[in-house]
Amino acid sequence: AQFLGLRVHVTLELHDRTLFVPRFDRTVNNDGVERHAQESLAVLCNKAGFGIRLSHNEVCQVLAEACTYPEQEIIEYLKRDMANVALGNKDNHLRNTAICRDWNGQIKLTPLFDFVPMWLHPEGIARTT
Repeated sequence: AQFLGLRVHVTLELHDRTLFVPRFDRTVNNDGVERHAQESLAVLCNKAGFGIRLSHNEVCQVLAEACTYPEQEIIEYLKRDMANVALGNKDNHLRNTAICRDWNGQIKLTPLFDFVPMWLHPEGIARTT
């Protein structure tokens, strides 16, 4: 994903045969764990439940209304979807993308998460956006 120019958190860590994915939604400091607010596109679009479908136009309209710099976030969103299609990830739905408010108060897409080739999954999960 990083090679494709998509927004990622940090480099993944491989130890022996185990892949560690550091969390971007919390920071551990001397006072404990600080959680960073985020909201899935499902919540942002007022769509609850599983299997909810929205067009990319609908999602882009919501991003345009919510994000501090809508154009760059919509481009990021569309680039992510193209990468999902190209890499065979059919599990690209509203709960697998989120927005957050950073420490500067800007609202933008979170780093990429849940980006895996779901065509390998035995149940063949279908795309919903």
